[in-house]
Amino acid sequence: MREDLEKLGMEVLDVTLGRVEANYDPEQIPDALIGETLEKAGFEILQDKEQKIIEQIKLQILRMLNNPGSKKLSMKNSKYLEEEIGVNYGYLSRLFSQQEGITIEKYLIRQKVEKVKEALKYEDASLEEIAFRLDYSSVAHLSKQFKDVTGMTITQFKKENALV
Repeated sequence: MREDLEKLGMEVLDVTLGRVEANYDPEQIPDALIGETLEKAGFEILQDKEQKIIEQIKLQILRMLNNPGSKKLSMKNSKYLEEEIGVNYGYLSRLFSQQEGITIEKYLIRQKVEKVKEALKYEDASLEEIAFRLDYSSVAHLSKQFKDVTGMTITQFKKENALV
């Protein structure tokens, strides 16, 4: 991504998950060309303030799940999102539900289940380790949410993916 934007003549300052920071002269590099370059790489420019907030919520959830130790253990997810994004959680929750058709909590559960699937496929971790890492209260709780989201038990998932 960085190289593509630099080829356009942009000074790319930072590229992080979900965000690119760059300096450029809009008279020399039109937004349409930047958008086209990003689109070819599978990205898009977010102009809408509300859409930016939605993407921030998703990004913070991914960060929270990818770096479980970085989240304060006693902090609720709602408080974490509110602090990281700097917007009242009630607003975040309403906006997310309206735009995505799902609550933040259900989105978080779906993302956790995806992390469980990844761990089952690519790691040699026990269910207890996975449950602890993803902040589940128990393996039973993890198993119930897994079945609710996927429609199958963890054992069925393992069999279908030849993990047994």
